[in-house]
Amino acid sequence: MTIGVVYDPRNLSWDQWASLMCEAYAGQQLEIPHDENKWQEWANGFHGIGLFGSDAVPSASSFTKWQDWAQAVVGAVANQTQQT
Repeated sequence: MTIGVVYDPRNLSWDQWASLMCEAYAGQQLEIPHDENKWQEWANGFHGIGLFGSDAVPSASSFTKWQDWAQAVVGAVANQTQQT
């Protein structure tokens, strides 16, 4: 069973959350983002790393706030892990 690692974004800044995710998936060489205004670009990169089922990680285009997208990622990875 593969267990996905995600961090709860509540009470974290964008820099904190994204850095933790980059560390968790260091083997995928995700770029550490520095501009919160470009969170959707980074999210699209995370979406494309292919570690999860094709529909597990939601597309950032459906969200206007990074916190909402990150919370959806938490739920999607948890669901994916339970199905594995």
